[in-house]
Amino acid sequence: MSLIEIERDGAVATLWLNRPDVLNALSAALQDELIATIERLDADEHIAVLVLAGRGRAFSAGSDRTEIGVQGPAPSGFERGERLTRTIVTARVIIIVAVHGFCVGGALSILLAADMALAAEGTQFFIPELDLGMPYLWRSTPLLVATAGLHRAKALILTCERFDAAAAERYGIVHRVIAENDLHKEAATLAQLLAAKPRKALEDQKRLANRMALAMMAQSDDEIGLLVAR
Repeated sequence: MSLIEIERDGAVATLWLNRPDVLNALSAALQDELIATIERLDADEHIAVLVLAGRGRAFSAGSDRTEIGVQGPAPSGFERGERLTRTIVTARVIIIVAVHGFCVGGALSILLAADMALAAEGTQFFIPELDLGMPYLWRSTPLLVATAGLHRAKALILTCERFDAAAAERYGIVHRVIAENDLHKEAATLAQLLAAKPRKALEDQKRLANRMALAMMAQSDDEIGLLVAR
């Protein structure tokens, strides 16, 4: 069974995270397949918009904790996560994330790296990394700062507090909150709206909008070195 299922509708492709039995936990294999799938579809001139969604009861419960050893994740795990967020930020296509159930840790990193996000009512968000003994990596801290502001970002990371979809909308993390039964229909409608716009203008605008995010991500080059040195 593929870890990523693809549905195409004209210039829009929906990528479904497909580990519903473990709330789409982000295993190394799932991350690798998601990176490869985004890169392949980004090179397809017939695709303008990607929608990322999750099968089952949640978008994703975050990193697969069964792959985290007693000493914490290996540096290769951080490098893979960083490659995933950078792949999303630098992709030519517009990427929309539609979340429901839970959007935790690395799953929130995916959302922050995307261009737009929709959330089902009642979706729960939190960043558990500090409680697990590590900082919030994958270049996610600068992305959250750019999205929600410095003090809000620090509060969410340091306290590991849970917040719901309504709060995520107030913080600017999601574009709109939608009834869960309508989430994927609304995501598809938004994707088709964007796909109908001039392709070159979409690409150029994404590049312009992401300049600050890429600059902030570049300033966190010591992420892995910080962990190795401690």
